[in-house]
Amino acid sequence: MDTQTVFGEADSLGAHLYVLVDPLQNGSLPGALSVRSDHVACLMDGGADVRAVSPHLVYIPPSHFESARAWLERHGPSSPCATLLASPLPLAALAAHLKSFLRVRLPDGEPIVLAYWDPAILATLAGSAEDETLFVKGPVLSDAQRQAWLAPILRWTYWDREGALRQIDWRQARMPASAATLRPPFKLDQGQVDALIDASVPDGVLLHFAERAPSVLADMPERERYGFICRQINRARQRGIEGTGAWMEYCALAARHGEAFDATSEGAVLLTQLLPAANDRLQA
Repeated sequence: MDTQTVFGEADSLGAHLYVLVDPLQNGSLPGALSVRSDHVACLMDGGADVRAVSPHLVYIPPSHFESARAWLERHGPSSPCATLLASPLPLAALAAHLKSFLRVRLPDGEPIVLAYWDPAILATLAGSAEDETLFVKGPVLSDAQRQAWLAPILRWTYWDREGALRQIDWRQARMPASAATLRPPFKLDQGQVDALIDASVPDGVLLHFAERAPSVLADMPERERYGFICRQINRARQRGIEGTGAWMEYCALAARHGEAFDATSEGAVLLTQLLPAANDRLQA
């Protein structure tokens, strides 16, 4: 799949092509894709300081397909700054719909923002079976929640962590004739909250190493680090090792001694010596 296919598919469906962009990931957005105010909608309320860091929905008219494609192909694969949507709704209506689903409630009723403009969160929420880079495959949302949220969307495409274009597991030829019965804001159950927290763990481990122990992964290409961390957490879990502190220790050992370190007698000694201490620190 490439952007030409994505743009062409939207056109063949009789849908408008939109880009949901994140200025925090690329400061030239949304202006890099459109300078027309009537083609851009901010999804959060507030002043200029809020808009500067908020997701925006950008309408791409057919006359701008080529320039938009060129920009997206340069920046989309290397940064989680944009996802592509096809919808028959006009800009204002689609923006209002998406905006209404930004906030969800936790089991205790506390409201939070659901950052689905982040490609990894989008794919985890909606499901993307072919995306092997996802730590939590999803879909985290229930069928009823997905149907309500995605009702006006015919296709939703994103770049995965390795720079490949993917579509979420949601494809339809037209919008449903009747409105969904489930209304926002969604209330997440504890299992959904746990899955979203779990999905954030590898990025948290990477951030820890980047800020506090950059030498641990210094010899590893940056694009390989996320997959490495995911594999080590899964290996640790298979050994009954739980807790973020313990996983960090395990990842550090694998980085220093190789991914198969735990299959050797020396590795077994390292695990015995280090991981109980990590668990103790986590519980302290």
